[in-house]
Amino acid sequence: MTLIAEPNEKVPSAVRNGFKNIFAVCPDQYIYDLVGEAPFPIAATSASYFGASKATTVELGLRFFDGQVSYAVDGGKSKYGGSGTLIDLTVEQPAMLTYGPVSYHDVIKIVPDLKLPSHMRK
Repeated sequence: MTLIAEPNEKVPSAVRNGFKNIFAVCPDQYIYDLVGEAPFPIAATSASYFGASKATTVELGLRFFDGQVSYAVDGGKSKYGGSGTLIDLTVEQPAMLTYGPVSYHDVIKIVPDLKLPSHMRK
């Protein structure tokens, strides 16, 4: 699950990279544990360009960025094979923007006022 949020003053400008908001990713356990062991902060992105297909392996991610990546962590093939659940917390009423592995019913347990936009309702 990825959350779009307004950063507080503790988020370095290098992480914001000129953008108003940040995307905070809630990773799988493997990456969560790895980041917890790192002796320095880690800022990263998903391996894709806006509107492009997502990389589901480290090899595809490296190919997408063609020599522009300094370091890559190979956590194995993506379990889900596509986009994740995207939640926008920067709007008056938090909204689910895309479906993913974390369901609407799971998210409302932690974000009770979550809005499901009309185009996503069945």
